Amino acid sequence: MSQKPNPNPGTNVPSSDLIPSARPGHDRGAGVTRELEPALDAARRLPPNELPRLLGDLEEVRATALARLTAPAPQQQAQPDELLDVAEAARRLGVSTQYLYRHHPRLPFTRRVGRKLLFSALGIAQYLRHPALTANTSLTARR
Repeated sequence: MSQKPNPNPGTNVPSSDLIPSARPGHDRGAGVTRELEPALDAARRLPPNELPRLLGDLEEVRATALARLTAPAPQQQAQPDELLDVAEAARRLGVSTQYLYRHHPRLPFTRRVGRKLLFSALGIAQYLRHPALTANTSLTARR
């Protein structure tokens, strides 16, 4: 079995061991996860004409990881909004139907479909959670 000549004369360390680790100041392989060991091994052993392809594959991995890091947190699946009639909206809000008919222009969760007056279930739920966010839409009775 013949050995390849050491490209680093004057050292007894094989050339593959001279590749720096992922983090300077750490032992060889420190900071490299087990999943990346095959890529590191390929970088050491591939012929130079195949390295551009390996670099492209590694760049795709890097870009994918970076995109996941910078992407906004996944939102919960959006609930479909349900349009409620006046009676159901009044029940959920704890007001009379007449109150809703009189004050619907000031309520941000009102929806008109033709002549029909409907109310967004999600809008009502949001209003009940955070009434201060919708200024001038208080559901207090007149005095």
